[in-house]
Amino acid sequence: MKDNFTQISKGYAVQGDVPIIRKDKLPENCKPVKGNVLRSGEVTGHHHVVEAQETDFQLYQTPQGELWMELFGEAEITHQEHGTIVVPTGIYVVPEQVEYDGAEERRVLD
Repeated sequence: MKDNFTQISKGYAVQGDVPIIRKDKLPENCKPVKGNVLRSGEVTGHHHVVEAQETDFQLYQTPQGELWMELFGEAEITHQEHGTIVVPTGIYVVPEQVEYDGAEERRVLD
């Protein structure tokens, strides 16, 4: 199942417990990191993955551990339990996992 990035007009999407928030630019203090995993489940082993060619995206991390993603073209984000979402070109921050029930957010502590 694929869902479009339905909240893009509001600048964010949520895949399960992982928010993806659009930003205007990368922070100055971030460094490129290798890989395509946005978040991994400590208990289940499931993971949120960028499905794109290595040349179509770059992940970054700040000294504080915050994860950022730059997409040079549309990319799919997949997960074993959640529907695939399609995210357009842009810069995004991927904060720590949260539980979201439509009304409030809570940080996930696995």
